[in-house]
Amino acid sequence: MLHSRSASHLKDHASSLFPSASEEQLDGFLHIKYEMLDTSPISHFILRPYWRVVSSRMPNFPPGILIFSGLSIIILNVVILTFCDPAFDSHTVPVGIWLLCGVFHWVSLTCAGVDAAGRLTRREDLSQSAYLSMEYIDQAMDSVSIPIKIICLFHLTGVNANKTGLFSHHTAFLFFLCILGLSLCRQWRNYNTGIFRSSALFDGLDVGLCVGFFLKALTAIYSGYAPGDLPEWMHTILATMILGLMVYIIRTTFRLAGDISLSDIVTNRTPVIPFIVISAVQYFWLSPDYPAVFPYICWSTTVVYSHIVSRWILNQMSDKPETQWNVMGVLVLLTGILHMCGYIPPDLRVRCAAAVCIVCTVWQTIYGICILNALLYRVLLAIFEAFFRHAATWMVSLFGKTTKSAK
Repeated sequence: MLHSRSASHLKDHASSLFPSASEEQLDGFLHIKYEMLDTSPISHFILRPYWRVVSSRMPNFPPGILIFSGLSIIILNVVILTFCDPAFDSHTVPVGIWLLCGVFHWVSLTCAGVDAAGRLTRREDLSQSAYLSMEYIDQAMDSVSIPIKIICLFHLTGVNANKTGLFSHHTAFLFFLCILGLSLCRQWRNYNTGIFRSSALFDGLDVGLCVGFFLKALTAIYSGYAPGDLPEWMHTILATMILGLMVYIIRTTFRLAGDISLSDIVTNRTPVIPFIVISAVQYFWLSPDYPAVFPYICWSTTVVYSHIVSRWILNQMSDKPETQWNVMGVLVLLTGILHMCGYIPPDLRVRCAAAVCIVCTVWQTIYGICILNALLYRVLLAIFEAFFRHAATWMVSLFGKTTKSAK
């Protein structure tokens, strides 16, 4: 008896640390019900008309193939930019790379919309869509793609690159955190109301990045500027756009604050509080003397944010939210506290940030594969079950007609 209790305790403890999804969450994934409101004018007047034209001329692909391909292309984009511009100084990026990144981003945006279970299908006629659960998968992938898009934006604008970037490292990281925090609040409101709304901010980020990549290349080709240089009027335009985004973020955050209750804050039903604590610790890693720390801090924050969102989405699929240890969050928090207390030597600061970034990335990759494997397995079982049920109904009907004709 004692041995069985100890084994059960160890099993429960391990399941709270390692990737897992309960049966109730997996079943809830197949019975998702929500409303979809397309409130983004960019979606109404730019994206959806474009997606309709492309969708009418494309062959049919299995649901989800193009969406996952689009995410892979976005990751490839940021890998290319990181390799060509590790210091966020766009002078080091050739014109061809900007054109290539622009084409890649345009392709990924197209894939996200025209997939059989893509955004066009879900935003136009949700009542007849057979892929309601794809919205949650899309949101989980957005938890990776949105931070990557912001990092691509930093490569475009520059981050304290030879004093020519629009951002300092601290300002860029604050902007990064504001966008991610807004995304968390948006998902929180969607869960509380049961109504999923499209966002003009994130649609604008997609369209703006696509235009920005091509504009960056065209500026160098036709205006005689060196690759990466921006004329003063473009600095002014970009600064105005960024200021407008910040005002929009502040306004939206205060508006969403009305939906936040005290009970949500003191219990584990809110994903915002752990994100704020971890982000505050991450902020103190930044220093003008160690600019190489910036990309590692951004990426480790991305991974922790993605894990918080994925756990939050899984809890949306169940009436009994489960509390699990955020191992990556604990690791980032502990190393951040050690750094703030001065226990990490300055010459090891970059290596320590890189090591934490690698560990978090590997852990989240394993976690994502395990969860996605369980979800896709459950979806395939549901598809086969529906197919055989339909086939059995058709055979019974055919047998009945054959019997009547024989009589």
